[in-house]
Amino acid sequence: QIGKTKTLGHEHVLPPDLRKSEAAYNVALKLLNKSCVRLRKNNYRCGCLNLYVKFMGDNRIEKSIRFQKTSDTGFLMKQLQKMWQIPLNEKPLRVSIVLSDLEMAGDYQLSFFDQDLSRRENAYKAADRLNERFGQNTVFAANLLGMKSKALGGIAFTRVPSKDEFEPEDS
Repeated sequence: QIGKTKTLGHEHVLPPDLRKSEAAYNVALKLLNKSCVRLRKNNYRCGCLNLYVKFMGDNRIEKSIRFQKTSDTGFLMKQLQKMWQIPLNEKPLRVSIVLSDLEMAGDYQLSFFDQDLSRRENAYKAADRLNERFGQNTVFAANLLGMKSKALGGIAFTRVPSKDEFEPEDS
C-alpha cells in the first residue's frame, strides 16, 4: 500500500560531550520518548524496537526486540535498557531508535495476561495531551531530566516534521 507508515523513529549524531555510553543511552531514551509520542499521535502501536549505534570508526551495533504490540513508553524504555550494551572501548557517534511492526491502535487483540497495559497506555496519552496543551516537557520521564536541551528536533529526510516536534531551547 503506497504511503502506509511502516516505521517511526528518530536519529541523532552525538556532539563530542555526549560520546560516552551513559550520555548516549540518555539520548536514546529521549529519541524513544519522541518516537512514542509520534506513535500515539498517529494512533499506532508497535511490535518491535530497533536500536542502532554507530561508533567512531567502522563499528556499529544493531539490535531489535519483539513483543506484544504496544504504545507504552515505560515498557519500551525497559526493552531499550535490556538491549543497551556498549563496549567500554567504543565511543558512540550516532544513535537511532526505530519502532516497527506497526498496526493501528484499534486493530489489536487485548491480552489476557497484561491487564494493566491499556491503563498505562492511557496514562501516556494523557501526558501527551498535557504536553500538547501546556508545552513540551510539561510531563516527562524523570530519567530525561537533564536531556531537555539535547537531541532537539531537526530536519527529517523522509518526512516533514510537525511544528510540535521542534523543542524550544532551555531558557
